Amino acid sequence: MIKSGIATVASSMNEVIAKSQILERVLVYDTFTDANGTDLTAHTPDINIPGNAWQNVIDSGYKIESNTAEPYSGNNPTAVIESGVSNVEINDVLVPSIFNLRRRGPMLRYSDVSNYWIIAIFGFNTCEIQEVVGGTPTTRASDSFTYISTDTVTINVVASDTTITAIFTNTTTPDTATISYSLATHNQTETIHGITGARGGGRDRHDSFEVIG
Repeated sequence: MIKSGIATVASSMNEVIAKSQILERVLVYDTFTDANGTDLTAHTPDINIPGNAWQNVIDSGYKIESNTAEPYSGNNPTAVIESGVSNVEINDVLVPSIFNLRRRGPMLRYSDVSNYWIIAIFGFNTCEIQEVVGGTPTTRASDSFTYISTDTVTINVVASDTTITAIFTNTTTPDTATISYSLATHNQTETIHGITGARGGGRDRHDSFEVIG
């Protein structure tokens, strides 16, 4: 009985340690909970291990509305945050508008406004991995993916060295797509990641954003 008790305690301790190690890998986690109208650059993520602030870098960027990140204006509003790690897992929960036909989702390995990667839904029925070099976008992988404006889309991205894999999941009207690109050498060591969207005919909102490294 004593040995059994010791084994149980040891098992519980190992479980706690394992969970602790997983939690330590979360570098940035943001539920965008703040007062309406708060500029994203003045907002602190729920978990922020690197301690860096959000930066609005393209088309005015984002603010907080109804505990989501909502774009101010423009066709490609973008906000980024330094994570300190280039090989990451990113989870972006997106509430897209069907009135926008531009790309929206997480951005990774950003160096400047002309060089980065976008993992995005595009139009009404497409998901894609897009490389932007010198301001010129190139679609590197794509698949069909459908959603409606009341859906919530979860985008899971794993960037490991030169391979980027993305899983798109529509949590309301079920649809899933997985795409991957294995020659992602551009900006491979960049450690800034973030969110992008649009506010043309509608508002693409980000409900949460997580970087694990």
